[in-house]
Amino acid sequence: MTGTQQIPGAYSLVVLQVTATSAGCTIPTTAKMPYGTVCNFYPKTATTIGPSASANILCQADTLGPIAVSAGVLTAFSTTIAGVASVTNPAGAILGRNQETIQQLQQRLLAGNVIQTNLGGTIAALEGIQGLTSAVVQLNISPTTSLVLSGGATIPPLSAYIIVEGSDITGSAIANAYATRMLINTWSVGTGNVTYTNSGISFASADNSINTTGPSFVTAGFVAGNWVQITDAAGSPLNNNVIGKIFSVAAAKMVLTNCTIATEAAGASDTLTVKNVQPYVTASGQLIPIQYDIATPQNVYVTVYYDANSVSSVNFTGSIALILTSMGWSIGQPVTSALILAALANFPYCRITGAQVSLDNTNWHNEVLPNGNSMPTILTGNITVAVG
Repeated sequence: MTGTQQIPGAYSLVVLQVTATSAGCTIPTTAKMPYGTVCNFYPKTATTIGPSASANILCQADTLGPIAVSAGVLTAFSTTIAGVASVTNPAGAILGRNQETIQQLQQRLLAGNVIQTNLGGTIAALEGIQGLTSAVVQLNISPTTSLVLSGGATIPPLSAYIIVEGSDITGSAIANAYATRMLINTWSVGTGNVTYTNSGISFASADNSINTTGPSFVTAGFVAGNWVQITDAAGSPLNNNVIGKIFSVAAAKMVLTNCTIATEAAGASDTLTVKNVQPYVTASGQLIPIQYDIATPQNVYVTVYYDANSVSSVNFTGSIALILTSMGWSIGQPVTSALILAALANFPYCRITGAQVSLDNTNWHNEVLPNGNSMPTILTGNITVAVG
């Protein structure tokens, strides 16, 4: 269609955690972190680290496309940098993408995603964000009944649940892609890296603050800029799902903005949870918090059966593993024996006779349904090749 462009390619990203010696160090943008012979990662900005301190440094691959790097495998720059005590990548890579081909563009247009204001258009817009490889928006249109996804993720009535795979480094693209197309409130099931539960939590409407007589908010890990949600002992949101941004935080007090806290009776164990939130600002200046979750990987086990009399290569099992681990999946997508066999169609080194799949490596089926907010993942160690 005229005016429609191909989705551009994106470079994979990793976060390196660098710890300095007592002398401190500076990591320049030319510091090369090799990933075998596949590619090199370079810091996007130069970073100075104080004595014996640590810093997280965002690095970008020098090769376009998805490059899967597991956590903990990047441990040394190509040349020694004075003052560096250690370096590692605590988490796997944020996968890039290859540029959309003309054929893929045509298929996307034929699928109807050119209508940008519908749910399909919203998902397409989210998947077009650099750093995101997959996205799903689950919509609960019921005014009274919660929607429960596979695995137990619960979406309240009249709420939307955004799940993405990857990371939006802009801090705003997810909110803009969703809020400019959809009007329904968002909901987040998962948690951030900080959760605080205590019976000494209380609320003050005068200064919009949360107070505690329990352990320190600062020690617990809350920092200004976090978005937090308040729930009661049963996990139900207080004050009609209050979620606010921390303006300031001290040991016994944090002040929120972008929400209104009414005085609440102290609960037996109220909980404050950091959430993934991006703010969307309307044309009139109103700020709307858009919540979302990052899809978690869920292992899928696969057994492939072959005819022992048809083997023509000593390393055919490695070839099967390479094919299956490179298969692409969507968030919450069912994994079936038929899809496994389709990927192995016309396999040249032996005759494939069947396949089964499992979520626990014990109960085997022709189809398994991962959690609704998880990404099916097939690892080499979860593949069994057997005579059958």
